[in-house]
Amino acid sequence: MKTKLIFSVIIIAFLFSSCDKLKAIFQKENTLQDSTSVAIDTNNVSGIETPAIKALNVKISNSPANPELYYLRSNEFLKMEFTAEAFKDIFKAVSIDSTKAKYFITLSEIYFKQKDITRAINSLLKAESVEPNNTNVLVLICKYQFYLKDYEKAIGYADKALKINAHNAEVYFLKGLIFKEIGKTDRAISSFQTAVEQNPELYEAYMQLGLLTEGKDKKLAMEFYENALRVDTNSSEARYAKAMAMQTQNNLEKAKEEYKEIIKRDPQYEEAIYNLGYIYFQQDSLEKAKRHFEMALKVNPAYIDAFYMSGLCEEAKSNYKEARIFYNQALGLNASHELAKKGLARIK
Repeated sequence: MKTKLIFSVIIIAFLFSSCDKLKAIFQKENTLQDSTSVAIDTNNVSGIETPAIKALNVKISNSPANPELYYLRSNEFLKMEFTAEAFKDIFKAVSIDSTKAKYFITLSEIYFKQKDITRAINSLLKAESVEPNNTNVLVLICKYQFYLKDYEKAIGYADKALKINAHNAEVYFLKGLIFKEIGKTDRAISSFQTAVEQNPELYEAYMQLGLLTEGKDKKLAMEFYENALRVDTNSSEARYAKAMAMQTQNNLEKAKEEYKEIIKRDPQYEEAIYNLGYIYFQQDSLEKAKRHFEMALKVNPAYIDAFYMSGLCEEAKSNYKEARIFYNQALGLNASHELAKKGLARIK
């Protein structure tokens, strides 16, 4: 049975990109310690013209020593992925005023985009030094350390943030992810539960709870998936997880209803199509099963299991020539597919 669950939780909104122009700036400016001596042309914005940028250009011309204006324009550039221009502006803002944590947060984001993790973290440590009780800074450092797999430091910064605000659902969620990563499942579940207690609308935490409890208590897992669907009624991944849980409990008719609903909302959801076909196969509805495997193959022509199950349908109908074709197609994509090998051996 297809058991893969497509579940993508955005843990950290970090995007990597390359920019030769920005790298050149980074190579030239190795430190912010003497930033006032660095000459960066912040009036040259490469001809970028948006209403927000135009308005900020005018304000900067009238007040060139205002760091907040450079900070705002830097973030406008970041929205448009003009990273080099964003760096120039935030560098200028920090050179004027190095006491604002949010300036260093923006700087760290730019460094992270360039995969310069050391400078990204150093920027956040500078932010922490000027605003030690800024939970946004502590949470970001926690995320960076989590990214680096330094789980002890990540937990340490999460706990720091919770000392400032014991009701921060995001931090409990992060702790849950960290505990899950290091194999402490019970503590992960506890952290995710605390997260939803603090924020009953935290979809990602319900999904994690469903995944972690499914092997222990399927009924409880179902409740978590239901809560995820309550928060996001259009979530195909939550509905798919719920349908999978029903299928493993042999509640096939209910599972079929959920799969059909997923396909209705998202006709390209190949796993739902495949699983619905698998249930039809279990129920000896071979034509319906085969039709759904064909549908799955239209969505994904390299769907190995769909080729195998198509062969199994043909074998069950004694259509051995057709079955052989499908088994060979599965093996053509994966020569180690044991079930397809066994299928060919049977029909010989």
